[in-house]
Amino acid sequence: MQNSCIIVGTFTKSDSEERINKTILEMKDLSSSLNIKSKEDVIQRIEKINPAFYIGRGKVDEIKEISLHLKVDFVIFSNELTPLQKRNLEKYLDLSVIDRTELILRIFEKNAKTTISKLESELAKWTYMLPRLTGKGIMMSQTGGGIGTRGPGEKKLEVDRRYIEKRIEILKKKIKDYQKSIKVKSERRRNLFRVALFGYTNAGKTTIMNRLTKNNFFTDDKLFTTLDTVTRKFERYIVLTDTVGFLGDLPHEIIESFKLTIEEASDSDLKLFVVDISDQYVELVLEDMAKVIEQLKLNMGDIIYVFNKIDLLLNFNRINYYKDLYRNSIFISAKTGENFELLKKVILEEFYKTLDYFEISTDDENLKKILNYVNRYGIIKDIKSDGENIVKFYIPKKYSKFIKVNFS
Repeated sequence: MQNSCIIVGTFTKSDSEERINKTILEMKDLSSSLNIKSKEDVIQRIEKINPAFYIGRGKVDEIKEISLHLKVDFVIFSNELTPLQKRNLEKYLDLSVIDRTELILRIFEKNAKTTISKLESELAKWTYMLPRLTGKGIMMSQTGGGIGTRGPGEKKLEVDRRYIEKRIEILKKKIKDYQKSIKVKSERRRNLFRVALFGYTNAGKTTIMNRLTKNNFFTDDKLFTTLDTVTRKFERYIVLTDTVGFLGDLPHEIIESFKLTIEEASDSDLKLFVVDISDQYVELVLEDMAKVIEQLKLNMGDIIYVFNKIDLLLNFNRINYYKDLYRNSIFISAKTGENFELLKKVILEEFYKTLDYFEISTDDENLKKILNYVNRYGIIKDIKSDGENIVKFYIPKKYSKFIKVNFS
């Protein structure tokens, strides 16, 4: 059975109509990910935040009237509410009220599949819930059932508080222990060229990953389908990592809890920032992405912007516009495969920049030694044995010294 809601969008006086429309559409998509359908949107531009309700009392009365008429299950706010504001709204509206942060946390909890993503999403949930405890008990407890429902609740607030604090402590320890195994895996990949896919949620990162690595990871037209960093081999010495999607104003709890997942890919050799060029709000998406990139310190190293979904474009002038704006960019369709060979070529070119190139003339005995070494650590480009042996190859810089000392 599908639940229903009213979405309340709160904005400043200076926010553009485009920003408002994008936010409302984003909130509808987020709600849809939890099988909640929006029946009505209520917009308010706020000059001064109401400490009791966040929005004005008149607007709260309007929402109450609409909710009674439409018989909705939830009221969902596009901003974060204080514990007091949430309690007051729920009491006055006699409905479950969900703010943007809680909505995203619910999606993360629902979509978490692996051990680490489950640990991280649960940590984010309890970190968010701790200051929001009420006498009614743990409102987001797993035993409490579906979204927005109040848990069984314990009469003593302190019992809940102690439980959550203990749970947070346990989760942090588990994540720290897991981090050790992640570091071991990362060390093993030090010899490889690491490429990471970053980008706004639902931009097509996983579809790109599937096409490049010939895998078949699950994709869906919903937000935050991917919560884990998934790494697969692209070429012999190149691995590709898919990451959790971005969203404008990512909740602090998410960023803190998912640090391990983000950090795992942040020190990659090449970052591909994926953008849905067909998005009607692509300019705002790029603006939000720039903030997240800075916030997560992902703006270091080699970066290429990958504008995806060109197959959905009606106006190809958009390609020329962003090609001029982002010089280090490529335009593809993960769905049709258009320009994928070019994308592969660009990745390989970046990879070869990290290697040393050798062209060596040698006798038969040394040729065998060179080939054994290069086959183990490098890439043979060409071998000629017409009169004399000439071998051409690439090898990571860290292994070049052996070649220079013994064969150059």
